[in-house]
Amino acid sequence: MSQEVDMVTLGFLVSQYQKAKNAENVAKEARIGAELAVAELIDGPDSGQRSVRLPDGRAVVVKRALNYRVNVSDMNAAIREISQSRRSVISSPIKTSTSYKLDVKGYEWYRNHDNQVFATISDHVIITPAKTAVSIEEAKK
Repeated sequence: MSQEVDMVTLGFLVSQYQKAKNAENVAKEARIGAELAVAELIDGPDSGQRSVRLPDGRAVVVKRALNYRVNVSDMNAAIREISQSRRSVISSPIKTSTSYKLDVKGYEWYRNHDNQVFATISDHVIITPAKTAVSIEEAKK
């Protein structure tokens, strides 16, 4: 499925892409700067939100949140220690979850090596195109 590439059109489109990407990066930096300045002007809780209405009717909402990380094994050890010292079980604030995800390499292995298994399991997999990515590497000078 090899076809000739129109280098003139490709060069033009790559230039357009790079200009748009650069403009996007500049705009993103400006947006983030303005966002930080607005958040600094509007005081609020560490976790939650505060709204301010401008004279022209626009509402500005600043939402803040906290991120939590935990060492699960240390937390569970602490919970066990407290439970033993109190001689009653206390609940751990650790949630346990299990997630399932398709092993794409394993799935593709069946496609290439075991048609019988693949014919059966492929009925249970939906494949859709992912977003096409374009990247440009600058010419080395």
